[in-house]
Amino acid sequence: MYKPVVCSSISSNSFVIDPEGYLYKCWNVVCNKSFSIGNLKDGIKFKQKEFLEWANWELPDRCLKCEIMPICQSSCPYNTFYNNECSTIKYNIINLLKLFKDYHQFKDISGRR
Repeated sequence: MYKPVVCSSISSNSFVIDPEGYLYKCWNVVCNKSFSIGNLKDGIKFKQKEFLEWANWELPDRCLKCEIMPICQSSCPYNTFYNNECSTIKYNIINLLKLFKDYHQFKDISGRR
């Protein structure tokens, strides 16, 4: 199955280290020790629930059926795990595309690179 790497949290070799040396998979949970997957002294707890959730992350079914998925790629894995939220891109894609178009038209007119 296709597994986009939309965030370092679902990359197998990416970790966040807090000031006390605890390891996390996601910036949103840093310093919340209940989400720690280990520490620098003792290493990673590969069988711990929090580590396995991130390691086995897959696109939610609702994302696979969404026409915006190729653009957002389900966005923030934290939001799909804990908040069941869609990316804001889904709700403002038209405005973002208009801004992008306007920016490039301005850049072309002004000669800026």
